[in-house]
Order: sequence, then C-alpha cells, then structure tokens
Amino acid sequence: MNSMRDVNHIAKFNGQNFPLWKLGFWILLQQHELVKIVTGDETIPVENVVEGSITNAEAIAAWHTKDTLARGYIISTIESQQQRSLINCTTANQMWVRLTAQYLRNAVENRYALQTRFFGYRYKPDQDIITHITEIETMATQLTDIGAPVDVIS
Repeated sequence: MNSMRDVNHIAKFNGQNFPLWKLGFWILLQQHELVKIVTGDETIPVENVVEGSITNAEAIAAWHTKDTLARGYIISTIESQQQRSLINCTTANQMWVRLTAQYLRNAVENRYALQTRFFGYRYKPDQDIITHITEIETMATQLTDIGAPVDVIS
C-alpha cells in the first residue's frame, strides 16, 4: 500500500509550489494506475443487484481500495495547512478538485503579479540555462492554467 518510500521524493505541496508538486504526484498516480480515480473519470461502480445479491461487489471493493490509496497519496504529499481544507472530502476526486480550485483561485488572484514577473524575467548569470528555461516554462504553464496563456509571436 502507501509507503513513505513511494512519496518521500515528492516535494510536499505547501500552497505555493503546485506545478512542482503536481509533476511528482502525477507520476506517482500513473505508476499506480490511479489517475482516473483522481480525475473522476473512473467512478464507483453502480451496484448490480440480481435476486437480492450484489453481483459486482468485487469491482466496488476494488474501486474503494484504489480511492483509499489515492487519498493516502494526496494526504502524504501535502503540508498540514492544505490537509485541513480536505477534511470533508470523501473521495480522491473531491480532494483533487478542492486542491486545484484553491491553487487556481490563488493564481488568478496573483495574475497581474505573475504576468509582471513573466514579462520582466531576466536571465540571472549565476543560473544555468536549463534553470532559466524551466523558470520561464513554469511561469508560462501557470499563466495557461489560469486562462492567461502567453502568446508567442512568430
């Protein structure tokens, strides 16, 4: 199941580092085939009742197992401040929706600051070129996430 070995390499989400956290977290979900559980594309199967017996109880139990694993991974990879907002969530999808909504709300509130930082960003001589490019790409991704993509003029 969920062990610290699975998550200790992932930067914990602290409310500020969503893109970095999401990268590691998404890879973890892909490794354990949990992406559809978290995105809500795979929902709990509807009970199939035939002559008073549930015929798909194993599929329902398997979904619950995957959802519990995904919720454990979410909780294990975020700081306690973000965990508090998830107290009333009962599925991994609800947790994901809450976390992304918080991130996007915060990002939208900081849209002007992010745009200013993006357009004013300059190469720092003490950085290597990969770090410089990654910083630009990260800001561009954040702007795209909040509906303010950067247009490239060719």
